[in-house]
Amino acid sequence: MLDVVRHIQETPGVELAGVAGYEGALRNAEEVRAYLRRLQDAVEHLRVRNPILSVGGSQWFDVIGRELVATQATIVLRSGAYVAHDDGYYRDRTPFNRMEGELRPALEIWAHVLSTPEPGLAIVGMGKRDAPYDEGLPIPRREGVTIVAIQDQHTVVRADRVEPGDLLAFGISHPCTAFDKWRTLPLVDGDYRVVGEITTYF
Repeated sequence: MLDVVRHIQETPGVELAGVAGYEGALRNAEEVRAYLRRLQDAVEHLRVRNPILSVGGSQWFDVIGRELVATQATIVLRSGAYVAHDDGYYRDRTPFNRMEGELRPALEIWAHVLSTPEPGLAIVGMGKRDAPYDEGLPIPRREGVTIVAIQDQHTVVRADRVEPGDLLAFGISHPCTAFDKWRTLPLVDGDYRVVGEITTYF
């Protein structure tokens, strides 16, 4: 890190503003607290005027808030899952499971049943190019539907009473990689009427 700092200080037109980190891959709150202490030490070591300290925070924002409350820096919390909560990874890990309140999933992927090659088996027109799969497979919203496999452009599901042309809805796990796949998202109301669009930048 010190080599990067020296390089910034020696580069005309470039100014060091602070420190950024990502704690989302850490396993427990104690590891997060230790990591945040290291980031705070780094900020103090740099001796930057009005420093910025930026951290991830979608899974650990309660720990971050308590740990950094007295930090002499401008805190930027990058909690992306607050705006597009999911049905998988963050649903199981959000601090709101331990607090009063609720975060509701905001993204769904709808796909047609393309074929039913045998009873109880269906091929759906959604694949890895459409849905996140790095932190868990999509979550079928229809009871009795389970994902067997996900391929580049198709998903194989076990499902009774589905026919080609049927629409199936899936929740997602991990919003970041959904934004990475969809540059424009339709915004719908409670009756699934399109009322706008959202452009993503990831």
